[in-house]
Amino acid sequence: MSILESLRSTRRPLTCNQAAELLGLHPQTLYKWSRIPGRVPCFRLGGALRFDPAALADWIEAGSM
Repeated sequence: MSILESLRSTRRPLTCNQAAELLGLHPQTLYKWSRIPGRVPCFRLGGALRFDPAALADWIEAGSM
């Protein structure tokens, strides 16, 4: 299964560790990117960083990674 297929089949928001594993990145990289507005699609849920799988798939397709 490709990264995009995995992301599109996931319905729940991903933690930073889950998203990093799927994207082949270190979680600290995603934390750094999340501090730059518009760098990576993410949101805060109760103070915790989360990633919408569909938004990540769109982001990858747009070549923003």
